[in-house]
Amino acid sequence: MSNEILKQEIEKDLRGMGLLDEDLVDAVICVAFLREKLEPVVRELEGKSLPASIAIANDQDAIAAVDEITERVVNRQGLLEKAMMGEDIHDTLASIKAKIESLIVGSEVAARTIEQMQEATKKMRTTNRNKIKD
Repeated sequence: MSNEILKQEIEKDLRGMGLLDEDLVDAVICVAFLREKLEPVVRELEGKSLPASIAIANDQDAIAAVDEITERVVNRQGLLEKAMMGEDIHDTLASIKAKIESLIVGSEVAARTIEQMQEATKKMRTTNRNKIKD
C-alpha cells in the first residue's frame, strides 16, 4: 500500500473518531511515522505469533503518542464530561485506545474492556480449579 493511500486510510479512521483540523493532521503524521518505525518489530512479533501491540508497549514514543491521540479523541467526544456525570467510559476508552494502536501496528488490537477482563478472570479461575482437582 502506498504511503499516501495509507495516510488517507489513517485520516479516515481518525476523523471517524472525531479528530479535526490540527489534531487530525498531527495524529495522521504521528501514526504514519510510528507505523513505519515499528514495522520491522511488528513483522518479527507476528512471525513469532506474538501480539503486534507488544511493539507499542516497548516503545516510549508510541506509548506517548497513543496517550496523546487518545486524549484528543476523548476531548472531542466529550467523554470526561460523561464520566463526571456518572457514565462508565472504561469500555469506550479501551476501544479508542485499541483503534489507535491498531492504526499504528497495522493489524487488529483487542480492546481491554471490562467484559473481556471479567471473562479472562473467570477463565483463570476455572483453569486453576481444574489444576487443583488434578
